[in-house]
Amino acid sequence: MAHAVVFEAGVLALAIVVGWVLSVDPFAGLAFRLDHLGIGLAATVPPVVALWLLHRSTAPAVLEFRRVVEELVEPLFADAPVMHVVALALMAGVAEEALFRGVVQGGLTGVTGWLPALLIASVLFGVVHWLTGLYALLAGVVGLYLGGLYLLTGNLLVPIVVHALYDIVALGYLRKPERTPVIE
Repeated sequence: MAHAVVFEAGVLALAIVVGWVLSVDPFAGLAFRLDHLGIGLAATVPPVVALWLLHRSTAPAVLEFRRVVEELVEPLFADAPVMHVVALALMAGVAEEALFRGVVQGGLTGVTGWLPALLIASVLFGVVHWLTGLYALLAGVVGLYLGGLYLLTGNLLVPIVVHALYDIVALGYLRKPERTPVIE
């Protein structure tokens, strides 16, 4: 678990260094506003509902994805203390949003316009989350959602909150001992 937090800290360092090299402040769009915190909280509901629906799906691609997660990812979190899961989710929310929304999307918007910047950042987000093809596609869609929230609010806080809270729910699910496995 500590390795994952260190990895995400590395992603944050990457965002800062790449931002510095390209003269793009990864946190230029970050403002601590209570109303945007509330938007982030509310905007977490759709991806959590999508996760719940995905968990209920019996589509072959979804079952294969769940099998891969059970074999490769679940053991990393099965016995993790809750505070470690929360720390990882918070670090991932800050680091990945600083990189993909702050540096990539924010930096490209002035060069390519908002739509190509959003699409490029979302595709990259999906690719770096490649566990299976379906997961990369779903992560790309989540990237579109997070990038759209950033565009709509102009505040990096919103996608950071959504990303972190979603990860807390998803990773918390992976450590839930009474869950029935897909493969028996």
